[in-house]
Amino acid sequence: MNQNSFFSVYRKINATEDYRNFFQKDIKKTCKFCTLNSDEVSFKNIPHIIPELLGKNNFTSNEECDNCNATFGGYETDFSNYISPFQTLTGLKTKKKIPNFQEDKEIKTLP
Repeated sequence: MNQNSFFSVYRKINATEDYRNFFQKDIKKTCKFCTLNSDEVSFKNIPHIIPELLGKNNFTSNEECDNCNATFGGYETDFSNYISPFQTLTGLKTKKKIPNFQEDKEIKTLP
């Protein structure tokens, strides 16, 4: 992907404050990822421009449809599982709490 194609999908923002509580319900929208508009797909879920796994935030977008939001949500879940030991060790609080390690529910014994 070259710089021109990158900026055809993404735009530079000067400050995240421009996106604080930016999500609006009843406006015409186009998804920046799949390019479908609100006549073709739904925009009911509130997409966050900074993943909530990195902490609670109010920085939202109007440019991500529910289908793409769900797709990227799956990636964020996998990423969250990957970094949760780091978050636990450093005490980095996520949206709700500091994650903790869970033991295996099945206890394995040697023969």
